[in-house]
Amino acid sequence: MMRFLMKFSGAVAIVAFLGGCAVGNTYDFQSTAMQLPVKGAGQELNVKVIDNRPYVLNGKKAPSFIGLQRGGYGNPFDVNTSSGRPLSEEFRVAISRALENSSYNVNDSADKTVELTVREWKTDAMMKLRLIYDLTLSILTSDDELVASVTDAGDEVLGGASFESANSQSASSGFNRKISRLFNREEIRDALEE
Repeated sequence: MMRFLMKFSGAVAIVAFLGGCAVGNTYDFQSTAMQLPVKGAGQELNVKVIDNRPYVLNGKKAPSFIGLQRGGYGNPFDVNTSSGRPLSEEFRVAISRALENSSYNVNDSADKTVELTVREWKTDAMMKLRLIYDLTLSILTSDDELVASVTDAGDEVLGGASFESANSQSASSGFNRKISRLFNREEIRDALEE
């Protein structure tokens, strides 16, 4: 009987530990050190990020929702932005900073707008960290005339799932790669040079 109680207690402790690691996780995107494959010369740009994820639009998930961290039984717990701000705002801050580091002048009154539309962005972590994404990067004039637009969508594994900080780092690196790839498309580079 004693052996059974010890094994049972050990199993309960493991499940509690795994479940505890899954609750209250947050990731940070606004601090992403992103380097974009474009170079400006002081051109002015406005940056907008539009969150069109259906579960955010219908109110089932908060605008700060990033994805899921699963507990020991695979039960999902929401992961949110570390700032508590909307994911779209964290993306906007990171992209704006990266453009400024590439010698662009980011401001709200610019004649040209860089607009990222997020139709899907969700991480899912258990044994592996998975990313499901659907992003469109557009360049628009001040009259909302479309100059260029590119889309990237997919479902991929970013690596093995780990503790919160490592998952946040992997998700941030995945964001960096996706945004850099969109900016590296010829249509976007040409539109930014015009």
